[in-house]
Amino acid sequence: MSAHQPRPEPPHRPTPRRRDRIPQGLWIRVLLHGIAGHLVAAFLIFLFSLGADNP
Repeated sequence: MSAHQPRPEPPHRPTPRRRDRIPQGLWIRVLLHGIAGHLVAAFLIFLFSLGADNP
């Protein structure tokens, strides 16, 4: 490259706008509800397995 030609700029990645992002508090609530739902489902499966063993 010669000294008078500008160096090509790297491709610019557009940053997400604020309204396009999901708030952090919502992510935490979704994660906690998902974990709690799986724990409830596991407990119910455990209860049904106990009930199946007893005639």
